[in-house]
Amino acid sequence: MSLLRQKKMVQELRKQGDVCKFRQLLITGPNTLPHPIVLVQYYFPHSLSPARLDRYLASGWFRSASMLYRLKLVCMEGDFHSPVNIRLKLGHYHFKKRLRKIMRRNESRFRVEIGRASINQHKERLYQQQKHRFRGFVFESLLQFLQLDAYQQIFDTYEVCVYEGSRLVALSYFDMGQHSIASLIGLFDQAPAYKKYSLGLYTMLVEIDYALACGKRYYYPGYVLDRESEFVIKLRLGDFEFYNWKGRWRPMEKFREEPLLRHLLQDKISALKACLRQKGIPYKQWLYPFFSIGYLEHHASQLVRSVVFISCFPASKHQNIIIEYNVEEEIYQMSKVAPVPNYDELIETAISVDFLDPEVYWPEVLGYECSLYRHAQAEKMAESVLAMYNW
Repeated sequence: MSLLRQKKMVQELRKQGDVCKFRQLLITGPNTLPHPIVLVQYYFPHSLSPARLDRYLASGWFRSASMLYRLKLVCMEGDFHSPVNIRLKLGHYHFKKRLRKIMRRNESRFRVEIGRASINQHKERLYQQQKHRFRGFVFESLLQFLQLDAYQQIFDTYEVCVYEGSRLVALSYFDMGQHSIASLIGLFDQAPAYKKYSLGLYTMLVEIDYALACGKRYYYPGYVLDRESEFVIKLRLGDFEFYNWKGRWRPMEKFREEPLLRHLLQDKISALKACLRQKGIPYKQWLYPFFSIGYLEHHASQLVRSVVFISCFPASKHQNIIIEYNVEEEIYQMSKVAPVPNYDELIETAISVDFLDPEVYWPEVLGYECSLYRHAQAEKMAESVLAMYNW
């Protein structure tokens, strides 16, 4: 999202204040949080040296379009997860035997070209062909994803193009830092004839090979989820490190020792649901994919920021009331909320098909109207819910 769009968004929220009664009662801005947990952080650079990009990458940031961001929870595939930022140290890196085999086989059939990033109809074709694979908020076009026209002077972006004859069959983009490269996206032809060539993996191998040739120290391919998913293919590339949000990169084999924010939130939500069941209170759990929008501006903290919430009043006058566990303040909160008018104007991307499931995902951007109850214990919150039923 551009800075101009962000400013327009905040102006609209202010204009609608007399209608929506948005009040910043529940969550303070990112710079004044009383607790070190911040779920989402965004940075929209006007300039960025290769050395500064290295520092951001080493601190768990990743690029999408015009922004750098880092997040501690994601919402996809019918659940919420802790993303795990990963990187390869290249100082003593060697391609494993099975990876060398893929490279030799593909080099004998395909032609590879590496150069400055650009977009044409053939590259756009691959993006449109694969767009259905992407989860969450999906850019409508490759041009929108890369935003080369506006940001080519900020990020030093390169491309890997794989050709069979004159046909483009695979493509990837990566940013160059001073001592690292960051892979952005990989695309490949979906024709069955190319499946056996592992083209998505192959472009990452080419990126690593290029990084080695340039004397880079690190390769950043983004993140994997804290469970089995399609992202796990990245881990085939070598012995990765992961970022543990305490500012340390640790060997991937130590990952199971790390406490995850997802587990904490799951435990808190499960405790609340158990208390509600004990009191005979019906409830519905919702995933809320729009939670990250509330972090785009300080004033946008008037928007709901929880990746998951509970609704207990689906068929009553209190149906616009939700219950969350605020991980940043370590407290349960019950709030009155309202849909944000014209919320689709706040989102410049399309929504993937899985987000359209009406039984799992809340379909609208929500804003806070007022705070009703805040409790440190699930039992106390359940008692407040029971009191609401008696109104």
